[in-house]
Amino acid sequence: MSSSREEAIQRELQRRRALQAGRNHPQPPAVPAGFTSRAVWEAASHAADALAAAVRDAEYPADALVHRRADVPAHELARLAVDAASPLPPVTAVRLLLDAFPSIPGLFPELEASRATELVGSGIPTLGDDSVRDDFSDGAVPGLRAADTAWQCHVSYERLRRHLPISPAEQRALATYLPEPLVDDLIEARRLGVKAVPMYGTRALYLLARLRPGDVADDDLTELGWTDERARRDFWYRVRNGDVTVLDHRRGLDPEQLSLLDDLDRVKATRRVPSTLTSQTWLWRMLEHLTQGQAQSQAGQDHGFGSWISVRRLLRVLRVAHQQEIRGNTMNAVKLFEQVRAQAVQNIGVLSPAGWEARNIAAYLLVRKDRSGRYVKDALAEISPGLDSRHLPEDKLPSSTRRNLDHNRAVLRTLNSGLESGHVLNPFLVLGVPDQAPTDVWRSAWLTLRRDLDEDGEALANEAKDAVQAMERGHAAPGPFLVPLNQQRWQEPSAGAMPALGAAQPMPRRNPPATAEQKAYAMDQAAKGLINAARHHTGLPVLTGINDDPTSEGGNQ
Repeated sequence: MSSSREEAIQRELQRRRALQAGRNHPQPPAVPAGFTSRAVWEAASHAADALAAAVRDAEYPADALVHRRADVPAHELARLAVDAASPLPPVTAVRLLLDAFPSIPGLFPELEASRATELVGSGIPTLGDDSVRDDFSDGAVPGLRAADTAWQCHVSYERLRRHLPISPAEQRALATYLPEPLVDDLIEARRLGVKAVPMYGTRALYLLARLRPGDVADDDLTELGWTDERARRDFWYRVRNGDVTVLDHRRGLDPEQLSLLDDLDRVKATRRVPSTLTSQTWLWRMLEHLTQGQAQSQAGQDHGFGSWISVRRLLRVLRVAHQQEIRGNTMNAVKLFEQVRAQAVQNIGVLSPAGWEARNIAAYLLVRKDRSGRYVKDALAEISPGLDSRHLPEDKLPSSTRRNLDHNRAVLRTLNSGLESGHVLNPFLVLGVPDQAPTDVWRSAWLTLRRDLDEDGEALANEAKDAVQAMERGHAAPGPFLVPLNQQRWQEPSAGAMPALGAAQPMPRRNPPATAEQKAYAMDQAAKGLINAARHHTGLPVLTGINDDPTSEGGNQ
C-alpha cells in the first residue's frame, strides 16, 4: 500500500511541475489558415501593418486592417488589405498593393498582378496573356470587361504617347475614350490621324471637323458653330449671286478670297472693271450690282462683259420708262425714253450683237407711239442689213437673232399706215415681263399693276393684256415687236467657271490644353480596373466610376 501511494504522489508532483513549466514557457500559436509556414504568416502580417501605416499616413482610414484578429486567415487578410487601399488614388493604391503582393497571397489575380507591375514601372505596358485568367468570365464578372477595356486603352495611349503605332480601331477608341482636351493635344501633335474619327457619338462630328474638315456637310457647320468655314464655303456662291453684302464680311476667308474682295472693293469705289474680272463670266452679276449697271467698260472695246452690261442697262431703263408711263409719271417717262434713245444711238456702231440690239431698240422707240406711220421707214432702215462697215454683218449673228430681226421687219412693214388705235407694239414691255412670258407670269404682273394704277394707267395695262391675249389666240397678225432680239444672251449668266473650294482648314480646337489630371486619365482608369479586379478576387464588391465603354464620352469629360 505504502509503495503505491508513494508512486501516486510522484506522478502528481510531475504533473504539477509540467503545468508550472507550461505557464513559464507558453507554446507559440498555430499558423492561421492559408499560410504555408510561420515565416510566411509573419511576413504577411508585417506587410499588412506597413500597408495600414501608409494608408493612415495618406489620411485615409484603415481601422479594420489595423485591429484585425491575430489569427485572421490569409484570404481575409488579403480582403482587408485590398479594402483598406481602395479609397486611395488608384495608382497609389495599386503601388501599395503591389508592394504587399509578394507577402500577402491572393491580392491580385495572376494577369492583374502582371499588369500592376507594368502600370507602376517605366516600360511600355502590354496586354498580357489573358489565357491565365481561369476564374473570371464576361458573364460572371461585371467589372472584368471594364478592367480589360481600361487596360487596353491605357496600353494604346502609352504606345501613342511614345510614338509607337496603333491600329485605326485603337485610334478611334482613344479619340472617344480620352478627355477631349487631351484628344485635341494628340491631334495637334499629329499622334491621331484621319482614321481616328469615330463612326458615331456626340464627339464624332467635332473630330471629323478637326481631322477631315472637307467631309463635314454644310448643314453640320451650324451645329458645330463653325462660322469661319461657313463663310469660306458661302463666299463663292454669294459672289456669284451678286450679294454685295459679302464685301462687309472678311472674317474667316482665305487669302484668295480676301484678294478678290479687295478687287471688288475697288470696282465699287471707282466703277472701273479690270479685264481680269470681266473675263470671269461668273462675276458679271456681282460687277453689275457693284456698279449699279454703270460699269466703265465700253461695249465697243469689250464684246463680252461690256456688251452684256450695256444692253442690260438699255433694257432696264426701257422697262422703267414704261412703268413710269403706265403709272402716270409722264415727264419722268419721257426723260427715260430719251435717255434710252441716246444710249442706243451711242451703241449702234458697236461691232457686236450689242450693236444690233441698240439698233433694234432705236427702231422700237421710233414707232412705239407712231399712229401716222411717219417713222416706219426710218425704223426699217435702222434694222436693215445695210453694208455699213461700222456694223457687225448680219450673217455673223446667231440664227435665232436673225429670225427675230426678220420678224421685227415684218411687223414694221405691216405698220406702213401707222399703229391702229389701241395697238400695243410690245405689250410684254408695258406689263414689265420678258417677251413671250407664260400666261401665269404676265397675268400675275397685270393683276399686280391694276391694284396700283389710276384709271388711265389701268386702261394702258388692259390694252397690253388684251394684246397679249390676242397674240396667244392667234388674232394678232403682226405679233409683238421683239425687244431684245436675243433674250437669253443678256440674261444673268450661269455660274461659269467659279473657283473650286480650296482644301478646308481643320476646325480650331474648342478646348484648352489638357491638364495633368486629364493626361493621367487612361492610367487612372487602368488602375481602377486593377483595383476592381483585386476586389472581386478577394470577395469585395467592385467600385463604380470606371469608363467601360470606349465609344461613350460619359465618363471622360
